[in-house]
Amino acid sequence: MKDYHALAARIAAHLGITPYEIRFESIPEDARLYFDCDYIIINKKYKRNYEEIAKSIAHEYRHIFQREYVKNHDDEIAKIWKEELEKIKNKEVHDYFSYHSEIDALAYTKYYLQTYENIVVNINNIELDTFINAYLFNQFFELETKRLNINK
Repeated sequence: MKDYHALAARIAAHLGITPYEIRFESIPEDARLYFDCDYIIINKKYKRNYEEIAKSIAHEYRHIFQREYVKNHDDEIAKIWKEELEKIKNKEVHDYFSYHSEIDALAYTKYYLQTYENIVVNINNIELDTFINAYLFNQFFELETKRLNINK
């Protein structure tokens, strides 16, 4: 299996963030981010599945990027992400896919892995996949420009 630590370093560098520790445990979801502890947990059923590990890392690292973006910006997207990330942190979420930050993380995962790692990301919900593709087409270039300026 490929080295997922190297992948995590590449994604972190692309996003301009510090890599988090990656752990594997039994959890109900595919992956979980612990902001306060600086680590992510990936479901141990994926321990030998590089593509699922890659999806989890890209997705959770995008949420780390979002938190850093919120700290350094005061625009409309930062305000939306700040509110949503607080709700996620406090487990006040009922429909993740209605959150801009979640759609952004899914879109980033698809964009990065397909563009830079040659990993095809299939989203098994046609409506959600169509929405993510539209999001990528219409908004991602603006977010990428902001990403490049996050630490400036």
